[in-house]
Amino acid sequence: MVELPPIPGGWAERTFNLPLGPLTLTLPADPDLFLDDPAVQAANQETDYMPYWSTIWPAAIPTTAALSFAPWPVGSRVLELGCGLGLVGLAALQRGDSVLFTDHDAHCLQTVQFNAVRNGLPQPDTLLLDWRAPVPERFP
Repeated sequence: MVELPPIPGGWAERTFNLPLGPLTLTLPADPDLFLDDPAVQAANQETDYMPYWSTIWPAAIPTTAALSFAPWPVGSRVLELGCGLGLVGLAALQRGDSVLFTDHDAHCLQTVQFNAVRNGLPQPDTLLLDWRAPVPERFP
């Protein structure tokens, strides 16, 4: 099983009661503490990096609900671009889709792998992605 690294503020658990069933995620306990982390500050100075992956974005919850009536067949290959904590992609895995989780931050891909396993979902496909060099795979 993938192990999660130490992070500023540590890890917490949160259960999301979604239309396709609950998902319990391990996620950063206090994402704001990343802003005081010297490594994050150094990366920000170098590349304008921000730890956007560490928060569940407001659009994630309604997007997971939309999966209940997705127009593509169950089992389709789908892309989660900039997955962050991966709630939407994990809900798609729960639905039965094959998901490629992508992000430019390795922390979130580790977290997605950890949370998939802890929720009894298939081991997810992940890809560390440079936005300027898209994957050759195409998604309908």
